[in-house]
Amino acid sequence: MRKSLLFIAITAFVIMIINAVSCKHDPIPPVIPPNIQNSNGGNGSNSGICFSDQILPLIQTYCAYTGCHDGNSEAMNLTTYSNIMHVVQAGNPNGSTLYNAIIGGGEEPMPPGSKPQLSTNQVILIYTWIQQGAQNTACACDSTITTFSGAVGPTIQNHCQGCHSGSNPAGNPALDLSSYNNIVAAVNSQNLYGRVTGTSGAVMPPGNKLSDCNLSQIHNWILGGMLNN
Repeated sequence: MRKSLLFIAITAFVIMIINAVSCKHDPIPPVIPPNIQNSNGGNGSNSGICFSDQILPLIQTYCAYTGCHDGNSEAMNLTTYSNIMHVVQAGNPNGSTLYNAIIGGGEEPMPPGSKPQLSTNQVILIYTWIQQGAQNTACACDSTITTFSGAVGPTIQNHCQGCHSGSNPAGNPALDLSSYNNIVAAVNSQNLYGRVTGTSGAVMPPGNKLSDCNLSQIHNWILGGMLNN
C-alpha cells in the first residue's frame, strides 16, 4: 500500500513538472479601467480611442523621436498610421510587435531603458486601441474644454512627456513636464506657450505642432489662472 501511494505521489509530481515546463500561455492582458476604455483626453466625444489624438502622439514622442524610429535613423518608421500598422495586428495586441516591444517582451524594448517610459495607462490605451481594431480614427477637438485634467494635462502628457520627463529630460535648460507644478513653472519661467506655438524658438513638439484647438485650450487655461482643475 505504501509503495502504491509513493508511486502515485511521484507520478503526480512528474506530471506537474512536465505541465509546468511544456505549458505556455499568452501574456495576460491588462485590466482596462473604466475611465480608459472610452477616454479621449478631453478631445472629443466618448466614442472610443482616437488614433490621431491619443495614440499617434504617444508613439511619435516615445518611439519616433530624432535618432530612433523617425524614418531617418532606424529601419522601422513609426511616424504615420500606415507605417505603425506594419508592427500591429489589428484586434491582437499580444501578437503585435509594437505592443510586445513597449511591455518589454520584444528583443529590443521600446522605449529604451534610458528614455522616459510610457505610463501604465498609456500602455493600456495602446493595448485597447489595438484590441478594438487599431482604426485610424480622429476626434473633434472641443476648444471650450480648458481644464487641466480635461485638456491641458492629457495634451502635454501625450505630446511632450516622451522627451520632457524622466531622469534626463530634454531641453537647455532641462525641461521636465511630468507634473502639474512643473508645467506651471515652465509656463512662467520658460515660456512654454511660446514653445508650443513656435513663437519662441523652434516649435515643440518638433515636426508635430499641436493643433489650433489644443493651442487654444492651453492658452485659455493660462488666461484662466492655470488652475489644477
